[in-house]
Amino acid sequence: MKKVFADTNIFGIAVDRDDSRRESVWRILERVASGEVELHTAQIVVEEIKQNPHKPTREKELNLVKNLTTEIHDMDKKAEDLANKILNHTGLDVVDSQIVALAILNGLILWSGDRYILREKVINEIKEVLKTHPEYTFKHKKE
Repeated sequence: MKKVFADTNIFGIAVDRDDSRRESVWRILERVASGEVELHTAQIVVEEIKQNPHKPTREKELNLVKNLTTEIHDMDKKAEDLANKILNHTGLDVVDSQIVALAILNGLILWSGDRYILREKVINEIKEVLKTHPEYTFKHKKE
């Protein structure tokens, strides 16, 4: 079974009728609902969604998390250490570094709708960090 780790943007894309990537996101979410794909995310993603000021959108996103997510991962010491290395060697912000670290440490494919995280330059920077951690790989899927 394929396992993906969704960032905050994936849930936003899913409920945004004007986003051209919505159909692609829903194709994967339908595979999640059928049990073909396992969906993971992070507690920090849930917290970001809760900060969405648009209540109807926020509620739809939270319902997707509640109804489709297999596991919500939280930061621990190992994740914090890797996130800090990623933060210090890439242009990612703190939250994005944590999301990437959690996906890597759990051996999951980072599924992102953030065009910055999955730019070739950033991917190469993350892979450079992982050279000191050969037990990990960075797998990703861009929307």
